[in-house]
Amino acid sequence: MIPAEKAREFIKKHDKIAIPKEDFDRFSEPYRILGLYVSNQLSEYYDYTTNFRRYQEQFGTDPKTNPWNTEEGLELANFLFGSGIGPYISRIWDFMDSLPYQDRYSKRPFRVDPSRAYSKNKLARLNSIYYGGHSSFNTMAPMDQMQYDVYQNVQDIGLYYTLLLMDDPEKYYPLLEEIFLGEHEIGGVSSELIKALLLTE
Repeated sequence: MIPAEKAREFIKKHDKIAIPKEDFDRFSEPYRILGLYVSNQLSEYYDYTTNFRRYQEQFGTDPKTNPWNTEEGLELANFLFGSGIGPYISRIWDFMDSLPYQDRYSKRPFRVDPSRAYSKNKLARLNSIYYGGHSSFNTMAPMDQMQYDVYQNVQDIGLYYTLLLMDDPEKYYPLLEEIFLGEHEIGGVSSELIKALLLTE
């Protein structure tokens, strides 16, 4: 591994993604609302209940609905997450359907409507990944992201790593093997890398 300060210097060399509220005006109303929701700018004082209701007014209450699975959804995903992660967002959304419901350390209350809980949880996870762009992490190459993950905590980006591992295991597994054996010059074991390996079949 390398000093954390040196790692941060490398990460900061990449493009930052921090989108002003007015830049979402280029999208249709449903996708403008979605973009503002994911970037946490839908209201001045964040109200989870009201904001999620506005999302449901645009995309409905079915948790299986994938708002990213359209041409405009892909455009918004690339805008929010960069050209590397963006094309994976639709798949990440669908992949989350296969996971047990979990909101950090809490489970879904028995009486909570699944259509509300599951979609809300998906959006929260995308919000976490979006914030990786603020530190320039989301515009790094995938190999670099895995190497530097231990230095920059981007919650839920392990979902993205999971799909990378599924798509091209021969490319990424040797890197992870070096990291987990402590033989890699830069990378170290992180919770998101562990998550990705656990979720990979």
